Amino acid sequence: MEEKQPKLRATRIPVNIDAVYEFKGIKGKCTIIDISETGMKVEVKQIFLPGDILKITFPIRYEGKPFTIEAWCIVRNSSGNEIGVEYDELSNENKRKLISYVESLLLNYDKGKYEPF
Repeated sequence: MEEKQPKLRATRIPVNIDAVYEFKGIKGKCTIIDISETGMKVEVKQIFLPGDILKITFPIRYEGKPFTIEAWCIVRNSSGNEIGVEYDELSNENKRKLISYVESLLLNYDKGKYEPF
């Protein structure tokens, strides 16, 4: 009998990053509570539905310097004040710097690139 392999996803790292979202011309504050190479969990005060598209702007450190990421994201799930988003559109520079940032967090937490879920 074949052993079933666990499903894997990009490893999520707990963070606490103040960010700003923009949705249909309205801006609001939010907090990123976990981040991975493919998406984030975000705490918001507005109701979002799966499929909503929003822009999230947030600061990271890249090579020891502050850098601002702008990411267009699709809401994949929503539960109370938390939404799970997947990156939909990032510039090449933002993508490269975001991946480098997440990889540095993975090293700090001694975690692999993927985790079972």
